[in-house]
Amino acid sequence: MNEWEHVTCMKTIALRFQGNLMKTYIAIGTANCFNEDVVSRGRMILFDIIEVVPEVNQPLTKHKLKVSRINSMSIEDK
Repeated sequence: MNEWEHVTCMKTIALRFQGNLMKTYIAIGTANCFNEDVVSRGRMILFDIIEVVPEVNQPLTKHKLKVSRINSMSIEDK
């Protein structure tokens, strides 16, 4: 993430893939916080939750996040 980019929302969602199978993802929305004279920009990032072999004596490390998709957007005042 960029220096001025901040997470503004985060949600766990279930989406269909490969027909009727459901998979859990984490979706976050970001915003670049500048001053009022700069066009607002942000991104929506979708993370895939994958299982990995946990580290020794740390069973809570069995999941990792992998970026699945990124969409950039901007809002211009017309």
